[in-house]
Amino acid sequence: PRGIMNHFGHHTMHSRMTGCIIGTAAMKSELQTAKIITSPCDAAREAANEVCQSKWASYNTKAQGHNMELAKAISYGFVEGADSVRPASILAVTLNVHGEDLAAADWCGADEDSPPANAFTGLNKSQGQLVLMDGSAKQSTDADLGASGKLVKSHINSRGGVTMGPSKTKVFRK
Repeated sequence: PRGIMNHFGHHTMHSRMTGCIIGTAAMKSELQTAKIITSPCDAAREAANEVCQSKWASYNTKAQGHNMELAKAISYGFVEGADSVRPASILAVTLNVHGEDLAAADWCGADEDSPPANAFTGLNKSQGQLVLMDGSAKQSTDADLGASGKLVKSHINSRGGVTMGPSKTKVFRK
């Protein structure tokens, strides 16, 4: 709770919003630019990303009426179970993931007969991208997702860190 107050002030509901998380001083310092928050495969968010790049220094999650432009430029959802001391845990996934839980998810693509609204122009069905807590970014397939998927299974079964028990697999994307 103290960490939430330090980063978000009295706007504690922002602690689960991707735009607000990216807008914290600590995240902005590490990222250095808004360019990294938009996937190269996500043409739909490129214009919003350019706006964010021009206003990067002004974003402040503690300010009243925090500007939510960042959320429109982010191509990634954060995974609730990510833990900095569990290198196999998944930090983020591209938003072309079907579902809110990686243990029951798959990827959607632009090549589907009726492409879903969250499909990325540069990714086909069963393709996505994810970021692990070890700092790596990976091209992923449906074989990595689901409770028995290679990367999700490693995520769930990782131990140690600040989390007790298995890592959660819920994705928050707004």
